[in-house]
Amino acid sequence: MKNPKKTLLISGIVCLVAGILATVNIYFDIVKNFSILIVIYDALSIAISIFIGIYLITVSNFNIDRLKKQQKLFLIITFIAIFGSFLTWLVTFYSYFIYSNYIKYILIIKEKHNKESVINITDCSIEDKAEYLAKEISKLEKQKNKGEISEEKFLKLKSDLINKFL
Repeated sequence: MKNPKKTLLISGIVCLVAGILATVNIYFDIVKNFSILIVIYDALSIAISIFIGIYLITVSNFNIDRLKKQQKLFLIITFIAIFGSFLTWLVTFYSYFIYSNYIKYILIIKEKHNKESVINITDCSIEDKAEYLAKEISKLEKQKNKGEISEEKFLKLKSDLINKFL
């Protein structure tokens, strides 16, 4: 690290860019209807990244003696930036993972109990809806092939099922 000022400036710019790009997390949190606490957590993390970026850019303009005086504060803020970003990513990733598994669990329960009111279709992701729809159509095709339902009944049930997801 020959020029600490240049390193601080680059680090500050990286933090600012990371904070700005992390706003995509909030978009996905809102789209996936995550808890407001997760949205607040992500917003707080973005604010910390932007604050640290501005701080690093400001500190990069200090002279070397003033940088030495700010060393402890600098190390604390760097620690917060690194682990704060990592924790934000971890919370967001696992929240999405848990949410997806919850939806799959609901689909399994619905399939097991075969009740129409167990699942709220608007809460499912597109992949989950497609998977569920394919399974239901497959069941109808099996019934049709066994002769349990007629071709007309099959087409009507299939149409009703597809319309339910649109």
